[in-house]
Amino acid sequence: MADLQHPNELSEAFIEAGGTVDANEEVILPAGTINSPQLLMLSDIGPAEQLATHDSSIVDDLPGVGKNLQDHLQVKINCACEKSITLEGADSLGNVLTYLLLKRGPLTSNVAEAGGFTSVSKGTERPDIQFHFGLSYSVTHRFDNPEGHGFWLGALCLRPENHGKITLQSGDPVIDHQPKHRRPDDQGC
Repeated sequence: MADLQHPNELSEAFIEAGGTVDANEEVILPAGTINSPQLLMLSDIGPAEQLATHDSSIVDDLPGVGKNLQDHLQVKINCACEKSITLEGADSLGNVLTYLLLKRGPLTSNVAEAGGFTSVSKGTERPDIQFHFGLSYSVTHRFDNPEGHGFWLGALCLRPENHGKITLQSGDPVIDHQPKHRRPDDQGC
């Protein structure tokens, strides 16, 4: 059984088990900014010219797949907390029961407990940076969190101006496909 805390292990287990799923209806598989175009291209859907370099049997030539990547990049600082006041252990049986029966407790948290907006660019009236504060560690989307209690503070760009693209490095679904940015010198939000 694959460890759900490590998605690459889950992907590898799925592939080893045969790697196919049949459906009678439409399937919606949201996989995020990076993995959605990756999954489409691994399924032979995307820019034919790019797919052909990976011996694809092109199902649908869609030139826009993987293009015009715009993401709200975020920088986070994670800190250890010496007190038991974070969301560590929030998924315990007692907390699940408290939530189900009383609609109270740590499972009512939206995880980002506080936030704010500010402008750091000259000449703008609208905020271009958003801050978040969370009562848990948040390392690699919580897949690599250290043990114990912690919290995080993050800042993200609200209106990114950079555009990038996702391309396949290979037809191997386990390889981590990284985005390629057209304007790496652009620091605009």
